[in-house]
Amino acid sequence: MYKNPHAGKRNSYREIGEVFFWKAGINNRQYLLKEDRFKKVMVQSLHTLSKKGLADIFAFMMPNHIRTIITEYIIILRQLFVAI
Repeated sequence: MYKNPHAGKRNSYREIGEVFFWKAGINNRQYLLKEDRFKKVMVQSLHTLSKKGLADIFAFMMPNHIRTIITEYIIILRQLFVAI
């Protein structure tokens, strides 16, 4: 029988309800979050997750990166941040 080599827990694995820190930088350190219209997209997305009870999020946006402290209640954030 085939055993999936990726079936075990990864180093980045986390349980639902754990608090974790997440940071993402923008390619080539561009200042994409300097303008309010780009920040609003991020804030609205994070606010929607919080409003729906999917996560508690504290975010700090700088002109070229975002830092967050998140308690995730459903593993959905990976899909959100891949889509952005």
